[in-house]
Amino acid sequence: QGSQKQVKVCVVDTGYDNDHPDLPVLAAGSPCGDGLCGDGFTPVGVDLATYGVWNVDGHGHGSHCAGTIGAIGNNDVGVTSVNPDPNKIDFFIGKGLSDSGSGSTSGVLAAAMACKDNGADIISMSPSYRRLGTVIC
Repeated sequence: QGSQKQVKVCVVDTGYDNDHPDLPVLAAGSPCGDGLCGDGFTPVGVDLATYGVWNVDGHGHGSHCAGTIGAIGNNDVGVTSVNPDPNKIDFFIGKGLSDSGSGSTSGVLAAAMACKDNGADIISMSPSYRRLGTVIC
């Protein structure tokens, strides 16, 4: 059978809880002058105090999405995912949305471009659009 290549999956959402026991620990890295830090991206020019950084998910939705894809299985903690083997997935996180779950088209596109530029095989996004009180998913 041979060795299988890791699939690079980029999650564009509210971030990633790097301290979550069900998720693989990603490289935080620094400095972040161009928005890239280790295994993630936070748009340049945002107010980090309110927007947050990619490896701290103040909202939780991005971590939920990443967990659905690659929560570690067979570790007697929490839940598992559609792919419980962390050796098969190489995550990259694009923080396209703030810790409140809101964002801009430019922020989401910048995060998606960072995913592409960092070799993502798959870009996962599950945004909703709110207009006049209606949520469209």
